[in-house]
Amino acid sequence: MSDYAAQILVKLGLTEPSARGIAPKLVIASYDVGQPVWLQNQMLGAWCFIMTGIVVGTSPRLGGQRLPMTLHGPQSWFGEVCLLNDEPTVLDYVCATDVQLIRMPAETFRQLVATEPALGAQVLRMTARHAQLQMDLIISLKIDSPTVRTVLGLAQIAEALSASWDGKDVLAVPIKQSLIAAMCGVSRTLLSHYLQVLQLAGWVRVHYSRLEMVAPRAWVRMAYTMHRHRLFERQVSIEEMVKELELAQSEQAASSVDGRLAAAAPHP
Repeated sequence: MSDYAAQILVKLGLTEPSARGIAPKLVIASYDVGQPVWLQNQMLGAWCFIMTGIVVGTSPRLGGQRLPMTLHGPQSWFGEVCLLNDEPTVLDYVCATDVQLIRMPAETFRQLVATEPALGAQVLRMTARHAQLQMDLIISLKIDSPTVRTVLGLAQIAEALSASWDGKDVLAVPIKQSLIAAMCGVSRTLLSHYLQVLQLAGWVRVHYSRLEMVAPRAWVRMAYTMHRHRLFERQVSIEEMVKELELAQSEQAASSVDGRLAAAAPHP
């Protein structure tokens, strides 16, 4: 445990001596699907880094329903905003699958963010990225475009699961379609319709009990670029969204080529 936790902390920006000093304070916790990690209005006692599984942050709605607001997959974390603001959580954090995570005591987390610039920068960068994704999701739920909501929801699911991607052409989505529909803000029936179109276009594979997303990098790029393309300002058909996915794929391929050329270029 200590060696694995130290490796995680080093990846997050700590020096190896600091990481090994902190590792004994960390605890591995396991949760079953449906089990809450933190509930609304609780003060969080720990910063949580997900090793395996998916945690969803939900907000209450009238009628007792829950509205998924954030999705956290493997090699990601949650709870940093509440901890840094020293405020209770406004969301319920519930396990969408079986989950194994590392818990860092709240005070230890605050101290590290204050004293370790590299870790603080990493937390700030990822918090800003998550804030942008959450803002896009909120905007999509406010507009009358189920097409945009569906594709954005699927793209954000791909982003949340991207760390667990094994490099193959598809990314397995290990959550129920009812949760996917809720993340997209549409009914199961409408989600099934859009998935059929996306499957015919080659962007998803729908199986009886699971969903696979084809070309995961393009989906992730879509998650980060939809707001730049002003897609929230107009009604968009599912066929237009397929074209946007194709554009994201070509942009991703171009950026990969540029990166390889830059790496291969001779340095003075």
